[in-house]
Amino acid sequence: MTFRIKRFIAGIFTAATIFGASAAGAQPLTIGFSTTDLSNLLVYIAKDRKMFEAEGLQTNFITFQNDNAAAQALMAGAVQVNCASIFPVFESHAVGRDFTAIWGLSNLPGYNWYSLPAFKTLDDLKGKGVVGVSAIGAMSHQLSAWALTQVGVDPAKDVRFLALGGPMERVAALKAGQVSLIPATPPGTFILEAEGYKPLVELKNIAPEFTYETYYTRRSTIKRDEAALRKMLTATIKAKRWAIDNRAEATKILMANMGAPDDQVDIYRKSVDFALEYSPESGEFPSKSVDVLIGFYTEKGRFKSAPEHSALIDRTFIDYFKANPVK
Repeated sequence: MTFRIKRFIAGIFTAATIFGASAAGAQPLTIGFSTTDLSNLLVYIAKDRKMFEAEGLQTNFITFQNDNAAAQALMAGAVQVNCASIFPVFESHAVGRDFTAIWGLSNLPGYNWYSLPAFKTLDDLKGKGVVGVSAIGAMSHQLSAWALTQVGVDPAKDVRFLALGGPMERVAALKAGQVSLIPATPPGTFILEAEGYKPLVELKNIAPEFTYETYYTRRSTIKRDEAALRKMLTATIKAKRWAIDNRAEATKILMANMGAPDDQVDIYRKSVDFALEYSPESGEFPSKSVDVLIGFYTEKGRFKSAPEHSALIDRTFIDYFKANPVK
C-alpha cells in the first residue's frame, strides 16, 4: 500500500471518528455520501434521530465531493457502504471490480435540465454549450450525456462539460451565467422555477421512475458485514415511516443537513413530499430504468455486452426484507 493511500485512509478514519456516533458493544459501520443532496433524506433522518444506534450500530458518516471520490474510498476500505448513485456500480462492472447495488433508496425522476435564456432546446447547445455537472463521470455527467444523445447532440464533440460540485453549486453557476445548461434536482429545480427558469427536458417525461439513489457496497463486504448492513436497512425503512408521519420535522432535518436558509422552508417541504413519493420501502429498483442505463453503457462501448441485472444488483437484502418485513 502506497504512502498516499495510507494517508488517505488515515485522514478518512480521523474524520469519521470526529463526526461519528458511538455506543458500547455496537457494530461499527462507516457510510459514505457522494454529495450533500435531497437523495440522502432517509439516511439524514436515521442519522439525526439516532435510528442506526437504536438498531445496534456505531455509525460514522463521511461526505465526499462526488461519486468518484466516494467510490475510491469504498475501494480503499475507508467506508463499508455508500449512499450514492448507481453509476459507480456500472463503472465497476465495466472494469471487473466487485461493486454491487444492494438497495434502492430513491427512484425519483428528479433531474430536469435548465439553460440560459439564449438556449431554447438542447440542440441549440451544439458547438457552443457548456454543461455544468458535479464531476466528470458522476451521475449528473452521465445522465446529461445520455439526455444529449437522445436529441442528436454528441456529448463528446458538440458540448463541453465543466465540473462544478454539488446540486446547489450547479444552480448558482447557471444563475451567474458561468454555464449554458445544468442538470438540476430538487430543491434546486423548485428554486430555479420560482425565479422563472423553464426546463428544456424533464426526466420524468422519459422515465417515470429512475434509479436515483442507492446503497451500494462490495460483494465481499456483504459476506463480511451482512448483519450490520441489515441493521442499517432496518433503520432506513423506519426512517421512511417516520418521515411520512413527521414531514415538517423531516424538512427541518433536510434543511439542517443541506445548510438551507430559513426562508426556503416551503421549497424544502415541497422537496421532501416529492422525494418520499419515490422512496421504496421494499428497496426495489425500477427495472426499466436499469435497462435504459445498461443500454446506454453498452451502446457507448463501456460494456462488451448487456449484463443481467444480477451482475449489478445483489438482492440479498431485498429478498430478506420481503420475507421478513420490518415491524
